[in-house]
Amino acid sequence: MAKLTSGSLPQPLGAWSFDDTPEDSSGNGLTATVTAYTTGHTNDGAVGDASHAAASYSGALIASPTAVSFMFWFYPTRTSAGGLDGNITFLSIDSTGAPGYLVVAWSNSTHLVAQFTNAAGTDYSAVASVTTAQNTWVHVAATWVSGTLLLYLNGVQVGTATTSGVLPTLSWLEAGGLAAASAFNLGVVDDLRVFDTALSSTDITTYMNTPVPPPAIFPAPVAAYNFNEGTGLSSADSSGLGQTLSLHNTSSSPWGTGHTSFGLNGVGATSSGPTANTTLTHSFTVDAAMMFWVNASTIRANYDGLFANQGNFDAYLDPTGLVGYDLWPEGESTYTLPIGTWVHLCFQYNGLWVNGVKVFSSTNPSGWTGTWGGLQLLGSFDTTSTQVVIDDFRSIDAHLTDAEVVSAMNTPV
Repeated sequence: MAKLTSGSLPQPLGAWSFDDTPEDSSGNGLTATVTAYTTGHTNDGAVGDASHAAASYSGALIASPTAVSFMFWFYPTRTSAGGLDGNITFLSIDSTGAPGYLVVAWSNSTHLVAQFTNAAGTDYSAVASVTTAQNTWVHVAATWVSGTLLLYLNGVQVGTATTSGVLPTLSWLEAGGLAAASAFNLGVVDDLRVFDTALSSTDITTYMNTPVPPPAIFPAPVAAYNFNEGTGLSSADSSGLGQTLSLHNTSSSPWGTGHTSFGLNGVGATSSGPTANTTLTHSFTVDAAMMFWVNASTIRANYDGLFANQGNFDAYLDPTGLVGYDLWPEGESTYTLPIGTWVHLCFQYNGLWVNGVKVFSSTNPSGWTGTWGGLQLLGSFDTTSTQVVIDDFRSIDAHLTDAEVVSAMNTPV
């Protein structure tokens, strides 16, 4: 279930902003149970009480883990009488009842402790070398891999332990408490992330300074490509519909520096035809909302295709850089694509959205419906590949509202 990106940050298995919602922002659908909401580190946060964790999730998380990482902002508001007040807990009980879990706890209201308990029940603890005060926001992270457990406080490593043994499949998550020990910390949890991979200190610092985005609220795409492979001549479809792209820029490379990681590169291509294509055969019933990030290296003195539905319509750049779309009676919009800048474009039958804002309105009265005859990106079959890089391409069978366009723009594929 994890989403790993080539050449960039590991992507979380689960991510919760707790901005008045228990939904998971990772795209993996791990909706949590939240006791209550209050003011968080960023917008809202989750808070527990004397008998409930702030948030929990029950269900398959990580099968036979070889690495686990997690992080969160925490605001402890109660002094412990002693022992461990669990702040966030992974807990798994196997078929024989043997434990296996990871826990970060606030011990005696002074030091954070990361504890690894293997499937045989043996404990290993990494104790923070510095104290943690009450009523103060702190960022807590832990990562375990290859027999090493590391504990971080505010982006700095403060504890380590050498471990032995393995974890069973992890299937229970609690933030702000440990029900099995009746230990609950009356504190606030915010921006919780879970990974099934190890994280570097740089990864942890980057995520610490990046709030979890709100859950994506837009219709599911019928084709989606993040171009994060970075090698080879194909790109996988993240929609789950299996419409793999074939890549054709062998003049230079089909891979360029993307908006988030790698991107689809048309720059330097000299061969006739699109940079990428697939046999997208979805039958659109409402509209074909098409969106992606784009960065142009140059505007050529001819018409360059951005995407095309073979045999039906194209989106393109005219010789002056104006963005056009065959679905619009006007042809070209009033928007000129800049050079050397990443911008987000969303094409719908009634206009063009740039960076989430509608900048051009078309007089087209209705959306396009019907079956696509194949999707081409960065050129069509009768033109040279377009000299731009695109990233996070989505095709959605729906007419999107302004809010849905913004939500999709802010959610990497």
